[in-house]
Amino acid sequence: MALAVVRSKLFTLQAISNTKPEQLLTSQTKTPSHVAIMQTIFTLSLAALAALSTAAPAVRRQNTPTASKGFTLVAKVTDPSKDFSPSVDNWVFSTIHTGPPTSRAVLSQGNSRIFYENGTSADVAAGTTTLITDSATPPTPFGVTIQGPTEYDVTYPTEHSIFVNAGTGTLLSVGGGFLANGLDRGTGDEGTFVACNNTVPYYRDLRFITLQYVYDGETAPQGCAPVVLVPQCATLNDLPPDAYASHEFALDVGCYQNVSALSWSWEGDYAKRK
Repeated sequence: MALAVVRSKLFTLQAISNTKPEQLLTSQTKTPSHVAIMQTIFTLSLAALAALSTAAPAVRRQNTPTASKGFTLVAKVTDPSKDFSPSVDNWVFSTIHTGPPTSRAVLSQGNSRIFYENGTSADVAAGTTTLITDSATPPTPFGVTIQGPTEYDVTYPTEHSIFVNAGTGTLLSVGGGFLANGLDRGTGDEGTFVACNNTVPYYRDLRFITLQYVYDGETAPQGCAPVVLVPQCATLNDLPPDAYASHEFALDVGCYQNVSALSWSWEGDYAKRK
């Protein structure tokens, strides 16, 4: 819709810009003052045309992947019929503390973690990169850890939970334009991330939108929404000299400037990326 409006205005202004100011007046109205006024309008029209000409590519560029070492992860619900109310579409990957040095992965409307994919070129080729976020003082690497196919949540024994704990975490990558579980590679069709309205023992009966994983062939938990986690570009901050973390092997990954502006067909575009 925005691009259609821009194109419409561009067409109108281009028509004006190709017309001489005095041509916008009839012979009966061509007084010096009228010509001066129309020359002013003509100049303003050209300025507006130039502004819109640069605005249109900007609208398109926000949906074009760029590269960044740092990024956040934004959830896109792949089946709107299973979404929550209010929707969790465009919520971000965040964490809740569950005791030192562990956290649970959740979705929230703010407080997104900044991640980086860690590994060498050989790791990329072998599919052995990990996903890290810096936490604690001094900054320490906390890796995203997904329970394997035979590991289950304590409270929900049919679900595989996701943690962000001190260390390197499990195998993960964002090379395909969304977060991919390395533990699922080579086992046939990939599974999916799901967002669930679950309790977390550390907080007794308090509920969170937790991130879980469903492996291929498993039944998704009832009441959970399937999501993909899409990287949105962010600045990876410099580390202080006493940091335990290191960005030496932080990889440049494809990410979007504004994930909420994406208008993918999830049945088509997401399927192609699997």
